[in-house]
Amino acid sequence: MDMFYGVAKYKGDGYVLDFTVLTGWLTLFEEICTYWALEPPIVRVKYIMADEQKTIWSISSEDDFQNMCNVHRIFKKTVVNMIIDTVNETTEAICKYGGILLGATAKDGNEGLFHLAFAIVDNETDDNWTWFISTLGDAIYGEDDYHKIITFISDRSKGLVNAIAKVFPSAPHGYCLRHLQANFLKANGHLGKGSKDECWRLVVKIAYACTSSEYDATVGALSAASTQAHNWLFQKSDMMHWCNYLFRGQRWGEMYSNVAESFNAGIKEARHLHVCNMVDEIRFKMMNLMYKRRENSMKWETHLCPEIHKKIEKTIEESRCLVIGRSDGDIFEVVDKQGNHVDLRYYTVAVYKEAYESPIFPVPDNDKPMDAGRHLCIRPPISKKRPGRPRKRRIESQAFGVRDLHCSRCHEVGHNRATCNEVIAD
Repeated sequence: MDMFYGVAKYKGDGYVLDFTVLTGWLTLFEEICTYWALEPPIVRVKYIMADEQKTIWSISSEDDFQNMCNVHRIFKKTVVNMIIDTVNETTEAICKYGGILLGATAKDGNEGLFHLAFAIVDNETDDNWTWFISTLGDAIYGEDDYHKIITFISDRSKGLVNAIAKVFPSAPHGYCLRHLQANFLKANGHLGKGSKDECWRLVVKIAYACTSSEYDATVGALSAASTQAHNWLFQKSDMMHWCNYLFRGQRWGEMYSNVAESFNAGIKEARHLHVCNMVDEIRFKMMNLMYKRRENSMKWETHLCPEIHKKIEKTIEESRCLVIGRSDGDIFEVVDKQGNHVDLRYYTVAVYKEAYESPIFPVPDNDKPMDAGRHLCIRPPISKKRPGRPRKRRIESQAFGVRDLHCSRCHEVGHNRATCNEVIAD
């Protein structure tokens, strides 16, 4: 069996990992996180392809890990060059005055990212998230009632969870599966390699289960594999927010909050500009994106958007033995072992064109009034140079199992010794 040697680099520090195709992605990923003491949700692993182009590929699953091994075996390479990076779901606006950039991104009818709104605030607090979500709701619904349910997918940031529950109490809120994986690895580190891999495989199967029979069978298999992993899953993980069968809304197959990473990658350079320039740079990118998609949609000749049309064609080939009934227009009923409702209205080219029909207009600055003649001038916040080297990376997010503060003076939870006003414990 081929032995591979991964040369991993993180912030200039190197580490060599030895592994085979049987090692498994979870074991390798856990070793990387343990060596650099990193929280799994913020870690991204990439490797440099062994071909002449030196293409960089991401690794985030067991399939990616196996592909990496197979490629290096084909090229007869035993050394794998790996790049370790850390990211965050919330963007830090890195300019002189600091701040946090909040964003909301949806998906259009062609599986593309549709940026709804963004705002710059001083910090990630409950009040800031509540204001942002409330303003987003007003922009989407206007004077109408909240009759159309919105499904939110996030990394379970505490302020965001509270804000969604307050502003949209009836909206389903799904948690990212990647963060569940991070907490599972952290809470079940005592399991052996083989047991851990098997348990996580069953957890993923539970997450994607859509029927009661599939859900019950997989939960039983997990309980037989590890009672501790089973108990942690039901007591600590909030299954109703990530398991398809228990989820109280439509998740539309979105199991990860990857849209946040895509938004962050698209504004990487803009984050280092001053606030006004950063906002205008983001607006400029969104304006061009809207135009390109609007122009491309004019060339489409199918009833459904191209990406959805391809999926439907593939599904038709795989489902010729199923019974299909039509209700009205684009609403169908597909009968397998149970009935499934399929609504394709959102994925039509007509709806897609409607989403992009309103352009984002330029904002000229030649007619902006000068500050000198104003009675009330808004000035930037007071800032001072921070110690150390200027930050170039976004603030690292934390897993949703954040450890509570414990006071060493009174042994209570929720504060530390410096702010303790309780009676000293015996």
